[in-house]
Amino acid sequence: MTTLLKHFLCVVFCLITISNIRAQSWDKPIRGSWMSTRNTEAGFVLVGNNKLAEIVVSSKEGSNVMKTANVLASDIKKITGQQLPVVEKPTKDINSIRLFTPLQTCKTKI
Repeated sequence: MTTLLKHFLCVVFCLITISNIRAQSWDKPIRGSWMSTRNTEAGFVLVGNNKLAEIVVSSKEGSNVMKTANVLASDIKKITGQQLPVVEKPTKDINSIRLFTPLQTCKTKI
C-alpha cells in the first residue's frame, strides 16, 4: 500500500469512529453522577422541590464577579431549565452559591 492510501484509510477510519460517538443522555442521573435530588454532606440542591437556590453577589463586588454570576445562572438554566436568581444578600432557608473576591470579602461580609 502506498503512503497516501494508508493516510486516506486512516482518515476514513477516524471519521467513521467519530461519527459513531454519541453524547450521554441527560434524561436520568447516571452512576457516579454529581447530580442529586437532595441535600447531602457533599453538596446541596440547586433546583428542586419548587425551590431554587440563589447566587449571592455583594453590590460592592466588581462587574466581573456579577458577570460570572450571570454566566453561571445561564449555564445552570441550560442544564436544569430553571434560572437561579442573582441577589445581593442571602435569603434565610434558601441554598446559595456565594461569589466573591477574597480581598473584597475582608472589607465587606456577605
